[in-house]
Amino acid sequence: MSQMRILCVGLLLTACAGDREISVTRVFPFSADVVYETAMARFGDAHRISPHMFNVRYLDGAEAPAVGVQREVWTTEDGDSFMHEELLTVDPENRYIQIAIIYAEKVPVNTDESVVESTVTPIDEETSSWTTNMLLRTRPAFLGTFAEGGVQSDIEDMLIGLEHHILTGEDITPERFEQIEADYR
Repeated sequence: MSQMRILCVGLLLTACAGDREISVTRVFPFSADVVYETAMARFGDAHRISPHMFNVRYLDGAEAPAVGVQREVWTTEDGDSFMHEELLTVDPENRYIQIAIIYAEKVPVNTDESVVESTVTPIDEETSSWTTNMLLRTRPAFLGTFAEGGVQSDIEDMLIGLEHHILTGEDITPERFEQIEADYR
């Protein structure tokens, strides 16, 4: 390979490397308490509110979300691709949670520093907003450029699923999500 090609590839990889900061906010027609409590109640079975999580289960015998609790999240139907996440912070008073991705199998996430923070903020008594901020690091780093849009879309879809679940009590499935999404966009 010529030196010029090596230089171009090196510049491309450098430009694509680094942290990706993702932020998603959604306004809900529900109180902040209802949104936060529903999300926390579904932490151990979040696949019921997300079309991109195929199975979620607590690890190490945990039965409820608390600091230190870990869960496994399948990102494919057969469980071949999955992540382990750990709750670092649970603050019900401020409706805040912080999650670290601590292990990834066939998911190009750098588990050293990928962190998700979510906060539910009251707007008024019957309306609230959910904001998720994620520091995404991929391995290899240049994949962050490609993964950023997909991760942001997955978070947006989960929040649509959460709203639908609060409103109807129905579980979200990938097969039904296209119609559900059209109703909430």
